Amino acid sequence: METTTPQTDNWYLYGLSANPPTNAHYEIIKHINSMNATLTVFPAYKHPIKTNLIDFEYRVNMLNLLCDPLENVQVSQIEKEFAINTTYELIVLLRSRVQLYEATQFIIVCDYVIMMDILDMKRAQSSDLLESEDIGFCVILNNSNDITQNKHDIIQHNNNNNQNISFIVLNTIDESVRSTNFRNNNNLMDTLLPDIVCSYIKANNLIFA
Repeated sequence: METTTPQTDNWYLYGLSANPPTNAHYEIIKHINSMNATLTVFPAYKHPIKTNLIDFEYRVNMLNLLCDPLENVQVSQIEKEFAINTTYELIVLLRSRVQLYEATQFIIVCDYVIMMDILDMKRAQSSDLLESEDIGFCVILNNSNDITQNKHDIIQHNNNNNQNISFIVLNTIDESVRSTNFRNNNNLMDTLLPDIVCSYIKANNLIFA
């Protein structure tokens, strides 16, 4: 397994389908890299809902093109190597196979909807995530969010859990920068995707459902 020991006590974990990686994904990755925090990006090998994913290798290659120049970021193919169905299962595997600092905190990077689903126990093994002392969350908010209300909702729902939750507000992205919007309209490629991803898609004649 290529995933290596984090260089800081906080190890950020960012799971995504990258189908394809968008400018929003890249802005999130760049921002966490700029914090001098260790970030590992985990492209999904399979997805319980999404059935239109292009080949895993293409998605890994696009992420590598984005992440290779960034000092604190690596792309992991662990989901291809092991049968991982949930974020908690991933963390259990990392605990067993990677040498960690005693104080290592796994920080799950997510958006408002995912964070609220976890707090409301609407996702698999939410209770395991919330009850683990070494797991925290970093919620990404953007220009399309009601930032004040979203933070209030999360903090209010978190009162009973006392979970470690931080926030990053990125003014450079909004809800329109989604891979779904590109797949629905390929003419938006140059607007929604990084140039290097656009070049890779064109060079490999990739077609997204």
